[in-house]
Amino acid sequence: MLRLCRCFSTPEKFDFNAAVDSLKEDGYVLFDYALEIIKNFGGFEVGPKGWYFKAENGGKLFKKHFIPKGTFQYTYFPHLQYIFTIDPTLVRDELDRMEFFGEYFSDYLIPLGIYDGNYLAVGKSRKVYEICPSIKAYVNILGNDFPDFLNRYYANEPPILHLLF
Repeated sequence: MLRLCRCFSTPEKFDFNAAVDSLKEDGYVLFDYALEIIKNFGGFEVGPKGWYFKAENGGKLFKKHFIPKGTFQYTYFPHLQYIFTIDPTLVRDELDRMEFFGEYFSDYLIPLGIYDGNYLAVGKSRKVYEICPSIKAYVNILGNDFPDFLNRYYANEPPILHLLF
C-alpha cells in the first residue's frame, strides 16, 4: 500500500532518538510494538492530495497548508479524507489523557503522532486509537493493529469503535 501511495516523507529528517526521549521525558513506559512503529514509520505523513496540516507551536496548533503540485511526499489518492503523521514529538504533555483513556479501554497507550488534528496512539494490545484532545472528547479505535489501521485508512473504512465522552 505504501509503495502504491508514493506517500513516504523523508525519514532521514526524522530523529528517532529525539522521539523516544520526548516520550520518556513525558513519563511514558515504552513497549516494543510502539517503538517498532515509530522506528519504521517515524516522519511518515500521508493525506489527501493537495492539503496537509502542519503542526506549529509545539504541536498544539494546526494550520492548513497547500502542497505544491509535483510534491511526492503525500499520497495522490483524493478519496482519502484525513492526514496522519507519525511523530510522537507532536504530542507533548498528554500522559494524563493517555492514561485516562488507557484505563477506560484496559490498555496502555503511547502517542504516535497526529491524525486529522487529533492524537494517534497505539496500545499494548496493538490497537490504534484516535483521541480527540478537546473538551468534547471522543475516541475512535482505528485498527486492531498498525497494518489493519493502514489498510482501513486506505480503504476509507469507518472506525471499529466510536465513543463520545
